[in-house]
Amino acid sequence: MSNVPVTWITSSRRRLLAVSALVLTLGTAPTFLRTFVNDDATYVPVAQKLNAGGLLYRDAVDNKPPLLYATFAATFRLLGTSSVAVIKLLTIAVQLGCAGLLFLIGRRLFERRVGALAALFFSLAVVTGVAEDFAAPNTEAYMNLFVLGAVLVLSRNLERPTRAQLLATGALLAVATLYRLQGAAAFLGAILFFMRRRRDRVAVPMAAAWMGLGFAVPLLSAIGYLAARGTLTDFWIWAVRDNFPYVRLGAAHFGWRALRRIALVVLCQLPLLVAVIHAGAAWPRLGEAERIRSDLLWMQLFAALVAYQMGSRFYGHYFLQVLPFLALLAAWAYANLPHERWPWLRLTPHLLAVWLLGFTVSNGVRLSATSEGDGFRDAVAFVKSHSGPYDQLFLWSASSQLTFDSGRIFATRFPFNNYLTGSIFGTDHALPSATRETNRALESADGWRMLRRDLGASPPAIIIDGGRKGFELWRYPFLHDFVQRLYSPAVRFGTLEVFRRLPLPVVP
Repeated sequence: MSNVPVTWITSSRRRLLAVSALVLTLGTAPTFLRTFVNDDATYVPVAQKLNAGGLLYRDAVDNKPPLLYATFAATFRLLGTSSVAVIKLLTIAVQLGCAGLLFLIGRRLFERRVGALAALFFSLAVVTGVAEDFAAPNTEAYMNLFVLGAVLVLSRNLERPTRAQLLATGALLAVATLYRLQGAAAFLGAILFFMRRRRDRVAVPMAAAWMGLGFAVPLLSAIGYLAARGTLTDFWIWAVRDNFPYVRLGAAHFGWRALRRIALVVLCQLPLLVAVIHAGAAWPRLGEAERIRSDLLWMQLFAALVAYQMGSRFYGHYFLQVLPFLALLAAWAYANLPHERWPWLRLTPHLLAVWLLGFTVSNGVRLSATSEGDGFRDAVAFVKSHSGPYDQLFLWSASSQLTFDSGRIFATRFPFNNYLTGSIFGTDHALPSATRETNRALESADGWRMLRRDLGASPPAIIIDGGRKGFELWRYPFLHDFVQRLYSPAVRFGTLEVFRRLPLPVVP
Protein backbone atom coordinates (compact mmCIF):
# COMPACT_ATOMS: atom_id res chain seq x y z
CA MET A 1 0.00 0.00 0.00
CA SER A 2 1.42 3.34 -0.98
CA ASN A 3 2.42 5.94 1.59
CA VAL A 4 1.73 8.83 -0.81
CA PRO A 5 -1.34 10.11 1.15
CA VAL A 6 0.70 10.10 4.37
CA THR A 7 3.57 11.95 2.68
CA TRP A 8 1.17 14.53 1.25
CA ILE A 9 -0.30 15.20 4.70
CA THR A 10 3.02 15.43 6.54
CA SER A 11 4.98 17.36 3.92
CA SER A 12 3.26 20.65 4.74
CA ARG A 13 2.82 22.05 8.22
CA ARG A 14 -0.49 23.66 7.24
CA ARG A 15 -1.84 20.43 5.80
CA LEU A 16 -0.69 18.53 8.88
CA LEU A 17 -2.44 21.03 11.16
CA ALA A 18 -5.62 20.97 9.08
CA VAL A 19 -5.79 17.17 8.87
CA SER A 20 -5.03 16.81 12.61
CA ALA A 21 -7.81 19.28 13.44
CA LEU A 22 -10.19 17.42 11.12
CA VAL A 23 -9.31 14.05 12.67
CA LEU A 24 -9.74 15.36 16.23
CA THR A 25 -13.07 16.97 15.37
CA LEU A 26 -14.36 13.84 13.63
CA GLY A 27 -13.34 11.56 16.50
CA THR A 28 -14.82 13.91 19.10
CA ALA A 29 -18.08 14.54 17.22
CA PRO A 30 -20.03 11.69 18.91
CA THR A 31 -19.50 13.28 22.33
CA PHE A 32 -21.61 16.26 21.22
CA LEU A 33 -24.60 13.91 21.06
CA ARG A 34 -24.76 13.87 24.87
CA THR A 35 -24.40 16.60 27.45
CA PHE A 36 -21.96 14.68 29.64
CA VAL A 37 -19.97 11.63 28.61
CA ASN A 38 -17.63 10.96 31.54
CA ASP A 39 -16.16 12.88 34.48
CA ASP A 40 -17.21 16.14 32.83
CA ALA A 41 -20.48 15.42 34.65
CA THR A 42 -18.56 16.50 37.78
CA TYR A 43 -16.11 19.04 36.35
CA VAL A 44 -18.77 21.25 34.75
CA PRO A 45 -21.12 21.49 37.78
CA VAL A 46 -18.14 22.21 40.03
CA ALA A 47 -16.98 24.97 37.66
CA GLN A 48 -20.48 26.44 37.68
CA LYS A 49 -20.53 26.46 41.47
CA LEU A 50 -17.15 28.20 41.58
CA ASN A 51 -18.52 30.89 39.25
CA ALA A 52 -21.51 31.25 41.58
CA GLY A 53 -19.13 32.16 44.41
CA GLY A 54 -18.33 28.74 45.85
CA LEU A 55 -14.89 27.70 47.05
CA LEU A 56 -13.23 24.61 45.61
CA TYR A 57 -13.00 21.72 48.13
CA ARG A 58 -15.05 23.72 50.66
CA ASP A 59 -18.27 24.22 48.69
CA ALA A 60 -17.56 21.77 45.86
CA VAL A 61 -15.79 18.46 46.53
CA ASP A 62 -13.86 16.20 44.15
CA ASN A 63 -10.60 14.27 44.36
CA LYS A 64 -8.69 15.99 41.52
CA PRO A 65 -6.15 18.83 41.76
CA PRO A 66 -7.51 22.35 41.21
CA LEU A 67 -6.46 23.49 37.74
CA LEU A 68 -9.04 21.71 35.58
CA TYR A 69 -11.95 23.18 37.56
CA ALA A 70 -10.28 26.59 37.41
CA THR A 71 -9.80 26.24 33.64
CA PHE A 72 -13.43 25.30 33.02
CA ALA A 73 -14.71 28.04 35.33
CA ALA A 74 -12.49 30.65 33.64
CA THR A 75 -13.67 29.49 30.21
CA PHE A 76 -17.31 29.88 31.22
CA ARG A 77 -16.66 33.35 32.67
CA LEU A 78 -14.66 34.51 29.68
CA LEU A 79 -17.27 33.41 27.14
CA GLY A 80 -20.29 34.20 29.29
CA THR A 81 -21.74 30.72 28.93
CA SER A 82 -21.90 27.36 30.67
CA SER A 83 -22.21 25.43 27.43
CA VAL A 84 -20.60 21.99 27.60
CA ALA A 85 -20.00 22.25 23.85
CA VAL A 86 -17.50 25.02 24.59
CA ILE A 87 -15.56 22.67 26.88
CA LYS A 88 -15.52 19.97 24.22
CA LEU A 89 -14.21 22.46 21.66
CA LEU A 90 -11.58 23.62 24.15
CA THR A 91 -10.49 20.00 24.62
CA ILE A 92 -10.13 19.59 20.84
CA ALA A 93 -7.91 22.68 20.82
CA VAL A 94 -5.82 21.28 23.69
CA GLN A 95 -5.36 17.97 21.86
CA LEU A 96 -4.35 19.90 18.74
CA GLY A 97 -1.82 21.77 20.89
CA CYS A 98 -0.44 18.41 22.05
CA ALA A 99 -0.12 17.32 18.41
CA GLY A 100 1.82 20.51 17.66
CA LEU A 101 4.19 19.87 20.56
CA LEU A 102 4.74 16.32 19.35
CA PHE A 103 5.70 17.71 15.95
CA LEU A 104 8.30 19.95 17.59
CA ILE A 105 9.63 17.20 19.87
CA GLY A 106 9.92 14.67 17.06
CA ARG A 107 11.64 17.21 14.82
CA ARG A 108 14.09 18.21 17.54
CA LEU A 109 14.96 14.67 18.61
CA PHE A 110 15.05 13.04 15.18
CA GLU A 111 13.86 14.77 12.02
CA ARG A 112 10.93 16.74 10.70
CA ARG A 113 9.17 13.70 9.23
CA VAL A 114 9.17 11.90 12.56
CA GLY A 115 7.59 14.93 14.23
CA ALA A 116 4.94 15.24 11.52
CA LEU A 117 4.09 11.55 11.72
CA ALA A 118 3.93 11.67 15.52
CA ALA A 119 1.44 14.55 15.36
CA LEU A 120 -0.67 12.66 12.83
CA PHE A 121 -0.51 9.34 14.71
CA PHE A 122 -1.40 11.03 18.00
CA SER A 123 -4.36 12.87 16.46
CA LEU A 124 -5.68 9.58 15.09
CA ALA A 125 -5.05 7.55 18.24
CA VAL A 126 -6.25 9.99 20.87
CA VAL A 127 -9.86 9.79 19.63
CA THR A 128 -9.75 6.11 18.66
CA GLY A 129 -11.61 4.14 21.29
CA VAL A 130 -14.69 4.33 23.47
CA ALA A 131 -15.69 8.00 23.35
CA GLU A 132 -16.24 8.26 27.12
CA ASP A 133 -12.56 7.53 27.61
CA PHE A 134 -10.66 8.77 24.59
CA ALA A 135 -12.64 11.70 23.21
CA ALA A 136 -14.22 13.08 26.39
CA PRO A 137 -12.98 16.25 28.17
CA ASN A 138 -10.77 14.41 30.64
CA THR A 139 -7.94 15.69 32.83
CA GLU A 140 -5.33 13.68 30.93
CA ALA A 141 -5.62 15.85 27.81
CA TYR A 142 -4.81 19.03 29.75
CA MET A 143 -2.07 17.32 31.75
CA ASN A 144 -0.46 16.04 28.52
CA LEU A 145 -0.13 19.57 27.16
CA PHE A 146 2.25 20.55 29.98
CA VAL A 147 4.05 17.20 30.14
CA LEU A 148 4.88 17.58 26.44
CA GLY A 149 5.93 21.18 27.01
CA ALA A 150 8.37 19.92 29.63
CA VAL A 151 9.71 17.21 27.30
CA LEU A 152 10.20 19.80 24.56
CA VAL A 153 12.21 22.03 26.90
CA LEU A 154 14.29 19.09 28.09
CA SER A 155 14.95 17.84 24.55
CA ARG A 156 16.77 21.04 23.63
CA ASN A 157 20.00 19.86 25.24
CA LEU A 158 19.81 16.31 26.49
CA GLU A 159 23.46 15.82 27.31
CA ARG A 160 23.98 18.96 29.37
CA PRO A 161 20.68 20.70 30.18
CA THR A 162 21.06 24.15 31.67
CA ARG A 163 19.66 25.16 35.02
CA ALA A 164 17.06 27.28 33.25
CA GLN A 165 15.95 24.22 31.25
CA LEU A 166 15.71 22.09 34.38
CA LEU A 167 13.78 24.77 36.26
CA ALA A 168 11.36 25.21 33.36
CA THR A 169 10.96 21.44 33.01
CA GLY A 170 10.10 21.08 36.68
CA ALA A 171 7.67 24.02 36.61
CA LEU A 172 5.79 22.64 33.60
CA LEU A 173 5.56 19.21 35.21
CA ALA A 174 4.15 20.80 38.36
CA VAL A 175 1.43 22.50 36.30
CA ALA A 176 0.68 19.11 34.69
CA THR A 177 0.40 17.61 38.19
CA LEU A 178 -2.01 20.37 39.23
CA TYR A 179 -4.26 19.14 36.43
CA ARG A 180 -3.86 15.48 37.33
CA LEU A 181 -1.72 13.97 40.08
CA GLN A 182 -0.31 11.34 37.73
CA GLY A 183 1.48 14.15 35.87
CA ALA A 184 4.20 13.74 38.50
CA ALA A 185 5.11 10.44 36.82
CA ALA A 186 6.79 12.41 34.03
CA PHE A 187 9.20 13.79 36.67
CA LEU A 188 10.13 10.18 37.42
CA GLY A 189 10.64 9.59 33.69
CA ALA A 190 13.08 12.51 33.48
CA ILE A 191 15.06 11.26 36.48
CA LEU A 192 15.25 7.76 35.02
CA PHE A 193 16.56 9.22 31.77
CA PHE A 194 19.32 11.10 33.59
CA MET A 195 20.24 7.99 35.55
CA ARG A 196 20.61 5.99 32.34
CA ARG A 197 22.58 8.56 30.37
CA ARG A 198 24.79 10.41 32.84
CA ARG A 199 27.81 8.77 34.37
CA ASP A 200 28.61 11.58 36.82
CA ARG A 201 27.15 10.64 40.23
CA VAL A 202 26.81 14.31 41.20
CA ALA A 203 25.10 15.37 37.97
CA VAL A 204 21.92 13.31 38.48
CA PRO A 205 21.13 14.61 42.00
CA MET A 206 21.88 18.15 40.86
CA ALA A 207 19.58 17.81 37.85
CA ALA A 208 16.87 16.37 40.13
CA ALA A 209 17.37 19.23 42.59
CA TRP A 210 16.99 21.94 39.95
CA MET A 211 13.95 20.25 38.46
CA GLY A 212 12.56 19.82 41.97
CA LEU A 213 13.03 23.53 42.62
CA GLY A 214 11.15 24.37 39.45
CA PHE A 215 8.47 21.85 40.41
CA ALA A 216 8.07 23.41 43.85
CA VAL A 217 7.28 26.94 42.64
CA PRO A 218 3.84 26.28 41.03
CA LEU A 219 3.02 23.71 43.70
CA LEU A 220 3.79 26.07 46.59
CA SER A 221 1.94 28.87 44.79
CA ALA A 222 -1.17 26.69 44.59
CA ILE A 223 -0.82 25.70 48.25
CA GLY A 224 -0.42 29.35 49.23
CA TYR A 225 -3.52 30.30 47.26
CA LEU A 226 -5.59 27.58 48.90
CA ALA A 227 -4.30 28.57 52.34
CA ALA A 228 -5.22 32.20 51.68
CA ARG A 229 -8.75 31.09 50.73
CA GLY A 230 -8.98 28.96 53.86
CA THR A 231 -9.48 25.70 51.92
CA LEU A 232 -6.08 24.03 52.30
CA THR A 233 -7.38 21.54 54.87
CA ASP A 234 -10.31 20.67 52.60
CA PHE A 235 -7.90 20.19 49.70
CA TRP A 236 -5.82 17.84 51.83
CA ILE A 237 -8.86 15.78 52.83
CA TRP A 238 -10.38 15.33 49.38
CA ALA A 239 -7.59 15.68 46.81
CA VAL A 240 -4.70 14.11 48.75
CA ARG A 241 -5.58 12.03 51.80
CA ASP A 242 -8.61 10.25 50.36
CA ASN A 243 -6.77 9.33 47.17
CA PHE A 244 -4.56 6.84 49.04
CA PRO A 245 -7.39 4.49 50.10
CA TYR A 246 -8.95 5.07 46.67
CA VAL A 247 -5.81 3.66 45.04
CA ARG A 248 -5.48 0.77 47.52
CA LEU A 249 -9.11 -0.23 47.19
CA GLY A 250 -8.91 -0.31 43.40
CA ALA A 251 -5.87 -2.58 43.56
CA ALA A 252 -7.68 -4.89 46.00
CA HIS A 253 -10.57 -5.24 43.54
CA PHE A 254 -8.48 -6.02 40.48
CA GLY A 255 -10.25 -8.69 38.47
CA TRP A 256 -11.91 -9.59 35.18
CA ARG A 257 -13.40 -6.11 34.72
CA ALA A 258 -9.94 -4.56 34.85
CA LEU A 259 -8.60 -7.21 32.46
CA ARG A 260 -11.42 -6.44 30.04
CA ARG A 261 -10.54 -2.76 30.19
CA ILE A 262 -6.90 -3.56 29.41
CA ALA A 263 -7.97 -5.78 26.50
CA LEU A 264 -10.20 -2.99 25.15
CA VAL A 265 -7.36 -0.46 25.34
CA VAL A 266 -5.04 -2.85 23.52
CA LEU A 267 -7.67 -3.34 20.81
CA CYS A 268 -8.23 0.43 20.47
CA GLN A 269 -4.51 1.16 20.11
CA LEU A 270 -3.39 -2.02 18.35
CA PRO A 271 -1.95 -0.34 15.20
CA LEU A 272 0.16 2.01 17.33
CA LEU A 273 1.25 -0.73 19.72
CA VAL A 274 2.44 -2.97 16.88
CA ALA A 275 4.58 -0.14 15.49
CA VAL A 276 6.07 0.53 18.94
CA ILE A 277 6.94 -3.15 19.34
CA HIS A 278 8.92 -2.83 16.11
CA ALA A 279 10.67 0.24 17.53
CA GLY A 280 11.59 -1.70 20.65
CA ALA A 281 12.96 -4.59 18.62
CA ALA A 282 15.20 -2.19 16.68
CA TRP A 283 16.45 -0.28 19.75
CA PRO A 284 19.55 -2.47 20.45
CA ARG A 285 20.92 -1.70 16.98
CA LEU A 286 20.71 2.08 17.29
CA GLY A 287 23.77 4.30 17.30
CA GLU A 288 24.73 6.04 20.54
CA ALA A 289 23.33 9.48 19.61
CA GLU A 290 19.98 8.11 18.45
CA ARG A 291 19.74 5.80 21.44
CA ILE A 292 20.14 8.75 23.81
CA ARG A 293 17.27 10.58 22.13
CA SER A 294 15.01 7.54 22.04
CA ASP A 295 15.82 6.74 25.68
CA LEU A 296 14.07 9.94 26.72
CA LEU A 297 10.90 8.64 25.10
CA TRP A 298 11.24 5.11 26.47
CA MET A 299 11.72 6.39 30.03
CA GLN A 300 8.70 8.69 29.70
CA LEU A 301 6.70 5.81 28.25
CA PHE A 302 7.66 3.63 31.22
CA ALA A 303 6.70 6.36 33.70
CA ALA A 304 3.36 6.91 31.93
CA LEU A 305 2.62 3.18 32.13
CA VAL A 306 3.37 3.30 35.86
CA ALA A 307 0.80 6.08 36.18
CA TYR A 308 -1.70 4.15 34.03
CA GLN A 309 -1.70 1.17 36.37
CA MET A 310 -1.98 3.14 39.62
CA GLY A 311 -5.09 1.96 41.43
CA SER A 312 -5.49 -1.01 39.03
CA ARG A 313 -8.64 0.43 37.47
CA PHE A 314 -7.18 0.64 33.96
CA TYR A 315 -9.80 3.00 32.60
CA GLY A 316 -9.23 3.87 28.96
CA HIS A 317 -8.78 7.58 29.67
CA TYR A 318 -5.87 6.74 32.00
CA PHE A 319 -4.08 5.48 28.89
CA LEU A 320 -4.17 8.93 27.27
CA GLN A 321 -1.04 9.76 29.29
CA VAL A 322 0.78 6.99 27.42
CA LEU A 323 -0.31 7.92 23.88
CA PRO A 324 2.08 10.84 23.16
CA PHE A 325 5.15 8.63 23.66
CA LEU A 326 3.63 5.73 21.75
CA ALA A 327 2.97 8.13 18.88
CA LEU A 328 6.57 9.40 18.86
CA LEU A 329 8.10 5.93 18.96
CA ALA A 330 5.68 4.60 16.33
CA ALA A 331 6.48 7.58 14.10
CA TRP A 332 10.22 6.94 14.45
CA ALA A 333 9.69 3.27 13.54
CA TYR A 334 7.54 4.11 10.51
CA ALA A 335 10.04 6.69 9.24
CA ASN A 336 13.26 4.74 9.86
CA LEU A 337 12.70 0.99 9.70
CA PRO A 338 12.58 -0.80 6.34
CA HIS A 339 8.99 -1.58 5.47
CA GLU A 340 9.93 -4.66 3.50
CA ARG A 341 11.37 -6.17 6.68
CA TRP A 342 8.58 -4.85 8.89
CA PRO A 343 5.47 -5.13 6.65
CA TRP A 344 3.06 -4.16 9.43
CA LEU A 345 4.69 -0.74 9.63
CA ARG A 346 3.51 0.12 6.13
CA LEU A 347 -0.07 -0.30 7.32
CA THR A 348 0.18 1.76 10.53
CA PRO A 349 -1.36 5.07 9.34
CA HIS A 350 -3.98 3.30 7.24
CA LEU A 351 -5.02 1.04 10.12
CA LEU A 352 -5.22 4.04 12.44
CA ALA A 353 -7.56 5.73 9.97
CA VAL A 354 -9.74 2.60 9.72
CA TRP A 355 -9.81 2.29 13.52
CA LEU A 356 -10.84 5.97 13.80
CA LEU A 357 -13.72 5.61 11.36
CA GLY A 358 -14.91 2.38 12.99
CA PHE A 359 -14.95 3.81 16.50
CA THR A 360 -16.48 7.10 15.32
CA VAL A 361 -19.41 5.27 13.79
CA SER A 362 -19.88 2.92 16.76
CA ASN A 363 -19.59 5.80 19.24
CA GLY A 364 -22.07 7.85 17.25
CA VAL A 365 -24.63 5.04 17.19
CA ARG A 366 -24.21 4.31 20.89
CA LEU A 367 -24.23 7.91 22.13
CA SER A 368 -27.18 8.88 19.95
CA ALA A 369 -29.36 6.60 22.09
CA THR A 370 -30.91 8.46 24.99
CA SER A 371 -29.23 8.02 28.36
CA GLU A 372 -32.04 9.61 30.34
CA GLY A 373 -34.48 7.50 32.30
CA ASP A 374 -38.25 7.72 32.17
CA GLY A 375 -39.53 10.90 33.71
CA PHE A 376 -36.24 12.80 33.43
CA ARG A 377 -37.62 15.61 31.27
CA ASP A 378 -40.72 15.91 33.42
CA ALA A 379 -38.53 16.15 36.52
CA VAL A 380 -36.48 18.95 34.95
CA ALA A 381 -39.66 20.83 34.03
CA PHE A 382 -40.96 20.38 37.58
CA VAL A 383 -37.74 21.75 39.07
CA LYS A 384 -37.83 24.78 36.79
CA SER A 385 -41.43 25.58 37.64
CA HIS A 386 -41.11 25.02 41.40
CA SER A 387 -37.80 26.73 42.16
CA GLY A 388 -36.05 29.99 41.43
CA PRO A 389 -32.85 30.48 39.41
CA TYR A 390 -30.80 30.89 42.60
CA ASP A 391 -32.27 27.88 44.40
CA GLN A 392 -30.08 24.81 44.80
CA LEU A 393 -30.74 21.09 44.31
CA PHE A 394 -29.45 18.27 46.46
CA LEU A 395 -28.93 15.12 44.38
CA TRP A 396 -28.96 11.68 45.95
CA SER A 397 -27.87 8.99 43.45
CA ALA A 398 -29.25 11.22 40.71
CA SER A 399 -27.56 12.48 37.54
CA SER A 400 -25.88 15.88 37.63
CA GLN A 401 -27.56 16.55 34.30
CA LEU A 402 -30.66 17.34 36.38
CA THR A 403 -28.97 20.42 37.83
CA PHE A 404 -27.40 21.37 34.50
CA ASP A 405 -30.58 21.08 32.42
CA SER A 406 -32.67 22.89 35.02
CA GLY A 407 -30.14 25.73 35.31
CA ARG A 408 -29.60 25.18 39.01
CA ILE A 409 -26.50 24.68 41.20
CA PHE A 410 -26.00 21.55 43.30
CA ALA A 411 -26.60 21.97 47.04
CA THR A 412 -24.11 21.15 49.79
CA ARG A 413 -20.48 20.52 48.82
CA PHE A 414 -21.17 17.15 47.18
CA PRO A 415 -21.92 17.03 43.43
CA PHE A 416 -22.36 13.25 43.82
CA ASN A 417 -22.84 11.00 46.84
CA ASN A 418 -20.21 8.29 46.31
CA TYR A 419 -18.16 9.47 49.29
CA LEU A 420 -21.27 9.19 51.45
CA THR A 421 -22.44 5.79 50.19
CA GLY A 422 -19.00 4.16 49.84
CA SER A 423 -19.67 3.46 46.15
CA ILE A 424 -16.03 3.76 45.15
CA PHE A 425 -15.60 3.93 41.39
CA GLY A 426 -13.85 0.97 39.78
CA THR A 427 -14.59 -1.45 42.62
CA ASP A 428 -17.26 -4.01 43.51
CA HIS A 429 -18.80 -1.35 45.76
CA ALA A 430 -20.06 0.56 42.72
CA LEU A 431 -21.69 -2.44 41.05
CA PRO A 432 -25.49 -2.98 40.90
CA SER A 433 -25.06 -5.82 43.38
CA ALA A 434 -23.73 -3.46 46.07
CA THR A 435 -25.98 -2.33 48.92
CA ARG A 436 -25.69 0.01 51.86
CA GLU A 437 -24.83 -2.98 54.03
CA THR A 438 -21.91 -4.04 51.83
CA ASN A 439 -20.63 -0.45 51.64
CA ARG A 440 -21.20 0.81 55.15
CA ALA A 441 -17.54 0.51 56.19
CA LEU A 442 -16.52 2.76 53.29
CA GLU A 443 -18.91 5.60 54.06
CA SER A 444 -16.91 8.76 54.78
CA ALA A 445 -17.43 9.85 58.38
CA ASP A 446 -15.98 13.27 57.55
CA GLY A 447 -18.33 13.51 54.60
CA TRP A 448 -21.41 12.77 56.69
CA ARG A 449 -20.41 15.36 59.32
CA MET A 450 -19.96 17.95 56.57
CA LEU A 451 -23.24 16.99 54.92
CA ARG A 452 -25.15 17.46 58.18
CA ARG A 453 -23.55 20.86 58.62
CA ASP A 454 -24.27 21.94 55.02
CA LEU A 455 -27.91 20.83 55.08
CA GLY A 456 -28.47 22.40 58.49
CA ALA A 457 -27.00 25.72 57.41
CA SER A 458 -28.90 25.92 54.13
CA PRO A 459 -31.67 23.41 53.42
CA PRO A 460 -31.89 23.09 49.64
CA ALA A 461 -35.05 24.08 47.79
CA ILE A 462 -35.39 20.64 46.22
CA ILE A 463 -34.01 17.18 46.95
CA ILE A 464 -34.00 14.49 44.26
CA ASP A 465 -33.56 10.81 45.03
CA GLY A 466 -32.38 8.93 41.95
CA GLY A 467 -33.79 5.65 43.28
CA ARG A 468 -30.62 3.58 43.04
CA LYS A 469 -31.58 0.17 44.34
CA GLY A 470 -30.04 -0.56 47.74
CA PHE A 471 -29.08 3.08 48.30
CA GLU A 472 -32.44 4.84 48.39
CA LEU A 473 -32.60 7.96 50.53
CA TRP A 474 -34.91 6.33 53.08
CA ARG A 475 -32.16 3.83 53.99
CA TYR A 476 -30.18 6.65 55.64
CA PRO A 477 -31.96 7.68 58.89
CA PHE A 478 -30.51 11.18 59.05
CA LEU A 479 -31.58 12.02 55.50
CA HIS A 480 -34.96 10.33 55.90
CA ASP A 481 -35.74 12.31 59.07
CA PHE A 482 -34.46 15.55 57.51
CA VAL A 483 -36.75 15.14 54.49
CA GLN A 484 -39.72 14.09 56.62
CA ARG A 485 -39.44 17.24 58.75
CA LEU A 486 -38.78 19.89 56.12
CA TYR A 487 -40.08 18.66 52.77
CA SER A 488 -43.37 17.83 51.13
CA PRO A 489 -44.15 14.23 50.13
CA ALA A 490 -42.29 13.01 47.07
CA VAL A 491 -43.51 13.62 43.55
CA ARG A 492 -42.41 10.67 41.41
CA PHE A 493 -41.13 10.91 37.85
CA GLY A 494 -40.12 7.44 36.71
CA THR A 495 -37.45 6.29 39.16
CA LEU A 496 -36.88 9.85 40.42
CA GLU A 497 -38.46 11.13 43.63
CA VAL A 498 -38.56 14.92 43.95
CA PHE A 499 -39.05 16.58 47.35
CA ARG A 500 -39.91 20.29 47.69
CA ARG A 501 -38.94 22.23 50.79
CA LEU A 502 -41.96 23.31 52.81
CA PRO A 503 -42.42 27.05 53.44
CA LEU A 504 -40.43 28.17 56.45
CA PRO A 505 -42.62 29.07 59.44
CA VAL A 506 -43.21 32.78 59.85
CA VAL A 507 -41.70 34.12 63.07
CA PRO A 508 -43.89 36.91 64.50
